Amino acid sequence: SDLRSYLQDRLPDYMIPSYFKELDILPMTPNGKIDRKSLPDFEIEASSSYQAPSTATEERLVSIWSEVLKLDTSIIGTATSFFELGGNSIRAVHVINLIEKEFNIKIPIKLIFEHTTIKSLSIKIMNFKTSTREEIPKIKLKANDKYITSSAQERMFYKYLQNTDSLAYNISGAYKISGVLDVPKIKETLEKLVDRHAVLRANFALSNIGVLQTINTTKKVSLTILEMDKYAHLDNVYLDFVKPFDLESELPIRFALLPVDENTNILFVDVHHIVCDGISLNILMNDFKELYQNKASVAPDFNYIDYSYWQNNLASNLTNQKEYWLHQLSGDLPVLTLPISGSKESADITIADFKTLGITDQDYKDIKRFLVQSDVSEFMFFISIFYILLQKLSDNSDIIIGTDVIGRTHPRFQDVIGTFINILPLRSNVDTETSYQIFLDDIKENVLNAFENQEYQFDEMISELSKKQEVVSEDLVSVHFAFVNYFEGEKEFFIEDLKFESLHLIKDETTQYEFKIEVSEHQSEYAVKFIYSKELYDSDIIQVFTEYYYNIIKSVLHDPSVLIGQIEV
Repeated sequence: SDLRSYLQDRLPDYMIPSYFKELDILPMTPNGKIDRKSLPDFEIEASSSYQAPSTATEERLVSIWSEVLKLDTSIIGTATSFFELGGNSIRAVHVINLIEKEFNIKIPIKLIFEHTTIKSLSIKIMNFKTSTREEIPKIKLKANDKYITSSAQERMFYKYLQNTDSLAYNISGAYKISGVLDVPKIKETLEKLVDRHAVLRANFALSNIGVLQTINTTKKVSLTILEMDKYAHLDNVYLDFVKPFDLESELPIRFALLPVDENTNILFVDVHHIVCDGISLNILMNDFKELYQNKASVAPDFNYIDYSYWQNNLASNLTNQKEYWLHQLSGDLPVLTLPISGSKESADITIADFKTLGITDQDYKDIKRFLVQSDVSEFMFFISIFYILLQKLSDNSDIIIGTDVIGRTHPRFQDVIGTFINILPLRSNVDTETSYQIFLDDIKENVLNAFENQEYQFDEMISELSKKQEVVSEDLVSVHFAFVNYFEGEKEFFIEDLKFESLHLIKDETTQYEFKIEVSEHQSEYAVKFIYSKELYDSDIIQVFTEYYYNIIKSVLHDPSVLIGQIEV
């Protein structure tokens, strides 16, 4: 209790550990770091504020939260907020899908934000009637057969045809592997991984009925062995490895291995976004671990082709969602005017650069405390600051910011590899006579409503809007926001005697938008990444943007009741 009291005087509540154990000495690795794997287990006792589940429904919800939040059930009290325990918008979606599987009911995401504790949520969900999800037909895959694509795949393939040399849709990374590596076993594991998920063997072609895909059954994924002495630096290897894909004839995923010495190798991976999204990266890594260790694992019941046909059939049942978006985008659509230095007509916006704003220490703590007090997610907070920044820069009050949603609205597709994202044009009015707190509440409502209507595809919105006025997607959504919280893998992990460590290597920055903010969180720090088209923006003006953004954060944290028009940048 003395230790807890000491920390309470110096840290906000959410940063105080729930449990303590005294050790005589901390176990260390040979490199002088704390050996976390050797830390002893200990019996966890509930804290004084812990409230145990008292009903069967509460117990089932505790199990669901435990699975999503990766927490022991013994520390999830029924009166503790989902967001205090580490919940966010992405995890809320996972909770909703598990609730649907467990209780056979479909609840809106808004319910998680309005009833943030298990005690409150359990009462509300009992008022929902059980629902029956439609059966998903399984498509039998055959060599050389042609299959329809999803909306996201079709959108990306058209972008690909416009510039086949672009790297804007490449998702790439590298892992340092320490230990004696069995190269044939790595190659075999990667082959099994790609064989398991048919979409990783897809090829695409344009036909008279749209974009179609076939599953390549003849080509095996290769593991290219690289030579270090050909490169001056590891970053040069990475830049040379990441290349455009030929989506019409080659596999949309590739791997390479760079032997550094007998105990060190670098594994590179490059995959096209048309077959993979952020959630898929988690699935791929988990499958890789299991396959490498020959663990018995069950392949997903459905594949991405099943999803494509399900989504196509779903489109005719989205009348309410269609009406929602047409109402949101009714009237004259806003055109955002930012201080650019180039010409949009002639610019190749995909060539990009970035600046990063780091938010640490007391600022980080203040944001965390504010989020809990306001019952909003990090996504909602940071995008609200983005709206205010854009209003200050453009003097526009009617603003559309694009964002991606994970799109896995059916629980049957949670473990399927593929690209499920949809683009949502979030339109908000930034009234300078409104206080920030009221504006944030409006943003919360707007975001939750948009998420509830996320199955209506962006391309369909553009098609419907074009019937009344000339609209192109680049004009409707020229700026974009993302909070990167989908990746749940560890930066370091072990598979048998091998240590895998994710590397951060320099690569050519690309973008699909003229200006984008991407926020991520790691080790008690927010990294706010300002990604911009080099042909439209100068580095100096982006530096000013970062300073303005930070000043807005400081202002609203200091006084959430401040009028937006009175916020000084």
